[in-house]
Amino acid sequence: MFSGITVKYIFILWILIGLTGFFLSDQLFAYEDKQKKQKGNEYQDLLDAKIDARIEALVFPDRSIRNKRKYLIMGGFGLIGAHIQGGYYLHQDLMLSSDLYYQKDIIGGSSLIFGCGLKRFFDNSFYLNLSFALHSGRQINYVNSVIGEKNDTFSYDGGLNFGLGNEWNLPSGWVLGGEWLGVYVALLNMEGRLDAQFRAATLHIGYSW
Repeated sequence: MFSGITVKYIFILWILIGLTGFFLSDQLFAYEDKQKKQKGNEYQDLLDAKIDARIEALVFPDRSIRNKRKYLIMGGFGLIGAHIQGGYYLHQDLMLSSDLYYQKDIIGGSSLIFGCGLKRFFDNSFYLNLSFALHSGRQINYVNSVIGEKNDTFSYDGGLNFGLGNEWNLPSGWVLGGEWLGVYVALLNMEGRLDAQFRAATLHIGYSW
């Protein structure tokens, strides 16, 4: 039916068709594999971006988080005392604050400062806290240091309270921060003199909602 030459050409054509099909299928599989890898890389890049955004939000919280908060309660301890603060956010960069400080000196004297004022935020976390405050103090005076005889002197005055620090509002509602430097300046006292009382390194933890 077919001559030897015809069979030979048919066989060669069949081989060429097979090789072409093999080459095309290999290219098709390579293209599909490339598409899968590309989609996988896109998904991985998206996942990495979300993780990076979460980490950045934790490490460098955005100041706009404070727009979602109204109230704050916070407490902390420092080198020479403790601090409690309550606040109401007027907007993301300004808060009405109420502060209570307790401090103790190395010889047993103590002081209590209560103030109400404003906390102003700059950038994401840095703040200045300014309030009008009332102060009561107890000072121990040793009359005879040998036998430990002493008497207590109490004072009451009013003045201004300043605080500088950083405060980070996390997306979860927790608030972390510290007042690095603070000072109370007595303006109204019975002795008529200008007194200043310093504090440093008070670490805070609180919650806002």
